[in-house]
Amino acid sequence: MIAPGAGGLLEGIGTGSIAMTGRKPAPRTVTVTPTEEQAAFVDAFARRAAIRPAGVP
Repeated sequence: MIAPGAGGLLEGIGTGSIAMTGRKPAPRTVTVTPTEEQAAFVDAFARRAAIRPAGVP
């Protein structure tokens, strides 16, 4: 199960630069550094996904 709001946060990470600058970011040359809170969330999300047994969506 994905926590409610997780999709919105992940989408926000990907589209934040577009919203802030008003234009598309440079293609793959700019590395977005997430905040500690976002990094912790992504880390926990990845660990939780890795714990799941194979075959479980």
